[in-house]
Amino acid sequence: MTGLPESAYDVLLKLDGEPSSAVLDAHRTAHDQLIRRPMEQLAAALDPVAGCGFCVSGRSGQPRSWQRTNATAWIARRVRMTVEFDLDGLTVEGGWSGGAGPALTRYREAAAADGSGEELAEIAAVLDRTGYEFTGRLMTRPPRGYPPDHPRADLLRRRSAFAQLWLGAGAWVHTPEVVDRVRDALVPLLELTSWVVDHVAIGGFAEVD
Repeated sequence: MTGLPESAYDVLLKLDGEPSSAVLDAHRTAHDQLIRRPMEQLAAALDPVAGCGFCVSGRSGQPRSWQRTNATAWIARRVRMTVEFDLDGLTVEGGWSGGAGPALTRYREAAAADGSGEELAEIAAVLDRTGYEFTGRLMTRPPRGYPPDHPRADLLRRRSAFAQLWLGAGAWVHTPEVVDRVRDALVPLLELTSWVVDHVAIGGFAEVD
């Protein structure tokens, strides 16, 4: 993996906004060579991090699928890690995108419990120190049955455990260093996804909700 070529941004600039299907088709080869192929190489280099394969997103007739190219590793249902490339550079994100019913109940019970909850709080603290931001809507107060002054009230107010970090578009994106930068950024997310698999996504893909 030698990095994403600088000319990839030229292609994305031409595809910015609301390009017609004719414009998309005219840039198919360039998009394949300068964006999709390098992202596939990056995905292959990252496979050992997740313990499962990163797959590069497909394209459709929608411009967004050309403007943003994702490489995603699905750990379990609604549990993933994703690397995204667009005009703003690279972004990494991942965790549990949330749910309802049994999955949400398991999350709350695990976040409230002393052992598993303290572990999640430490993971969240590491993500915060690394520059990650937790995404998703926050409830105004902890759910019914949990006191407002619970030591992990902020985690209980969430309906998901998902975080995002913008890595940027520095010169390193165009060099082999991109692999190390992205790999290092994914390490805290691996801790988060592992926690979710252990405490929320019981039974793997089939029983997350």
